[in-house]
Amino acid sequence: MADIMKTERLLLFPSSPRLAPAVAAYFVRNREFLRPFEPIREKSFFTVQGQRRLLRQEERDMAVGSGYRFWMIPKAPPAAVIGSVALVNVVRGSFQGAAVSYRADKDHVNSGYVTEALARLVAFAFRTLGLHRLEANIMPRNKPSLRVVEKLGFSREGLARAYLNINGVWEDHVQMAIINAAFPGRVGSTTKPWCPTGTNRSSAPASTP
Repeated sequence: MADIMKTERLLLFPSSPRLAPAVAAYFVRNREFLRPFEPIREKSFFTVQGQRRLLRQEERDMAVGSGYRFWMIPKAPPAAVIGSVALVNVVRGSFQGAAVSYRADKDHVNSGYVTEALARLVAFAFRTLGLHRLEANIMPRNKPSLRVVEKLGFSREGLARAYLNINGVWEDHVQMAIINAAFPGRVGSTTKPWCPTGTNRSSAPASTP
């Protein structure tokens, strides 16, 4: 189980069934806001019971090291879930990588919360988990999301055609990635730790689910 992580303005809570009411409330509140960026959801997805099942599975994923999702709650009141950041499809062996995903809140666009939380997640992936590579796959029209990962040092590697089914449509996605420059054994590696290239405050609706 991962611990609660902190940033300047946020607490990042690892997935747990105890969060189900707050997470369900977040998705209900942001249902229309997130629709253009997410797969089509069943009605049960927006219920406490449905989220409890999903959170329980994500808790199991963390226990075996295959995925890590954290829910963003501001330190300042009122306490409410305002998005998430996650490492998904964590693969060890010769790959040592994962994909990142993130969601924002319609009431906190351009607050910089996503950038702040994602920077902490990247540090967790590289410094705590020792991963070598992180990927982010983002629809070309999702300019705010692309700006978020660019500020954190991700670079474009290509375009994946019809990569994910988003809101009922197979959408192209820009492939963005970042390498842990301090990862042991990397050709040309250095001891300089990873750090984001910028921390100016902007937000994005969502990335990969």
